[in-house]
Amino acid sequence: MASRADLLAPPGAAAADPMAPVPHRVTARFVDAPKVVSLRVTPVGQALPPTGPGQFMMLWMFGIGEVPISVSNTSTDGSLDFTVQAVGATSTAITDAQVGDVVGLRGPFGTAWPVAGRRRVRSCARC
Repeated sequence: MASRADLLAPPGAAAADPMAPVPHRVTARFVDAPKVVSLRVTPVGQALPPTGPGQFMMLWMFGIGEVPISVSNTSTDGSLDFTVQAVGATSTAITDAQVGDVVGLRGPFGTAWPVAGRRRVRSCARC
């Protein structure tokens, strides 16, 4: 039986087909609040292009679906952090992911906005 990583795009597929999910392994999981989890994911193979402020990724859960999620944090090693609240089937599957699980990412999508010379402000909202 194929593993979840085998069902995703092979390493290096990001350049070949930008619409194919690229496998990323969950390397850290933090419970932030009831039904809110932050995941750090690291590329299994080639990293996706870097994200900018205002951009998002499509986070794909095998056999369930995919949802657009903003990137909470980026690292120079290609790892990305996502903070997700469980509100539906796909977001619940994301928050249930454990260290070692493989998810698929596509992106980044959207237009980044410039932040050079501007103060950085972090804001949080509760939906």
